[in-house]
Amino acid sequence: MRNMNDIIIIAAVNEAGRIARDTLEREMTALSGGIKISGLF
Repeated sequence: MRNMNDIIIIAAVNEAGRIARDTLEREMTALSGGIKISGLF
């Protein structure tokens, strides 16, 4: 059984991963001039 701290930590790590993916995608789009490069994401 997970305690509340475990759940909060897991949620925070998941959110950080989501933010990192969103940021990476935004930055790569800016670098590539909006061109979608197949296979990168």
